[in-house]
Amino acid sequence: KIISAAEPNARPGPYTRIMPISAIHDVKGGTLAQYDQIMEWLSQHVIPVDGLAHISTATPDGFLVFDIWNSAGACDDFSVLLMPLLELAGLKNPAPPGIGRILSMFISPDAGLLPGVVILYSFPGMSEDKYREVLSRVNFTGLPPATRRAHLAAETPEGIFVAAIWSSEASFR
Repeated sequence: KIISAAEPNARPGPYTRIMPISAIHDVKGGTLAQYDQIMEWLSQHVIPVDGLAHISTATPDGFLVFDIWNSAGACDDFSVLLMPLLELAGLKNPAPPGIGRILSMFISPDAGLLPGVVILYSFPGMSEDKYREVLSRVNFTGLPPATRRAHLAAETPEGIFVAAIWSSEASFR
C-alpha cells in the first residue's frame, strides 16, 4: 500500500511503503516578516523528523514554501502545528497547501548553506511522462559542482510544479 495525499488519515502499517509527498504553500499577501516569525516560532517546537526538504522564496504577491515529507501522515501532523501559527502571524484563513506526488528530488549537501536563486516552474496540464521526457533532454554535464543546488519536482492535480535552487541567475541561464 502507498500512503499518499488521497489518504490523508492513513498511517503506515507493517507492510506499508511510504511515498514522499510535496506540500506547496502559496501564501498570497504574506510577507517575509511573517514567514520569518513563523520560522522563529517553529524553531521553538519539536518538528517532525519526517520532513525531507524545505524551500521558501518571496513571490510578487507573497511567499511560497515547497516542503517534501516522507508521507501524507507526517505532513498532516506538521499541519496541526503550523495552521495556528499562520493565523497567529496574521495570515487569516490561509489556503490549504497543494499536495503532490514527488517525481524527482536532488539536493546538494550545501544547498541551504550558500546564497542562491530559487527558480519556480509551473506546467499546468503536464503529465509525468512529458516531464520525464523534457528532463531527459536537459544536459547538466559540464556544470560547475555548486551551480545546481536543488531540484524538486511534484505532480499535482494541476500539472507539474518544480522548485530549483541555482547558485545565481546567470548559472541558471
